[in-house]
Amino acid sequence: MQQDFNALCDKTITAVCDGYEPFVLAKMATKECPLLYIASDGNSLAQTASMLRLTHPEFAVLEYPAWDTGPYDRVSPNSSVSAKRIATLSQLIFGEFKQPLVIITSLGAVLQKLPPAKIFRNAQKKITVGNTLNFDDFLHYISINGYTRAEQVMEAGEYAVRGDIVDIFPSGAEYPLRIDLFDDEIERLRFFDVVSQRTIGELKE
Repeated sequence: MQQDFNALCDKTITAVCDGYEPFVLAKMATKECPLLYIASDGNSLAQTASMLRLTHPEFAVLEYPAWDTGPYDRVSPNSSVSAKRIATLSQLIFGEFKQPLVIITSLGAVLQKLPPAKIFRNAQKKITVGNTLNFDDFLHYISINGYTRAEQVMEAGEYAVRGDIVDIFPSGAEYPLRIDLFDDEIERLRFFDVVSQRTIGELKE
């Protein structure tokens, strides 16, 4: 193929051979031209995203899957699906991308309505070591933003309270966060492993 793919930012390409999609996307993606790739289904979405990350680790690749439940289902969507959708939308609203950006989604996902961006902007919360944290206000904040209480945090969207310690698994994070409080002051912030409960790293905010 002799075409200059970088000149095709305003074009739509269809009928690409199976397995070749990541290489076409890599040819087209530039810092000035974010790409939206709509896969036929969730399996194709995951395979394309995985291959693109493998072949071009310098790219920013975001996945936006469809809900894994239908309208009026009696079961809630899988928490990992909800977390990935929230993380992707949040990164698009708040993120600054200095590398080529490719957003990979599915046909089912783009047909579903999205919440207004202001909901995400109003839901953002920053906590810093050394600052105070109103315990009751924080619990109210995480509950109205969709977090569910658990005995032990295991997956995204859960939180647990043990005395002056709050464990919370933010959407899009690789590991859950442990907030150590001394009275109403934030003493430590650290990521931990869900299985061993051991600290993996500390952060300031």
